[in-house]
Amino acid sequence: MTSTSFCICPIRSINGNRMGDPTIPGPVTKRLMEAYVAHVGFDWVAQYLRHL
Repeated sequence: MTSTSFCICPIRSINGNRMGDPTIPGPVTKRLMEAYVAHVGFDWVAQYLRHL
């Protein structure tokens, strides 16, 4: 899933149907997130997680 505020956000289910791999984020989503952080030069994942 993508959006303006989350950039790239992993999902666990769509309309109640769970995805096959329970790992969140999955390996492809994780690589996309890391590539995006490297491209824009801002770790938005760390920014969101520090508020937890």
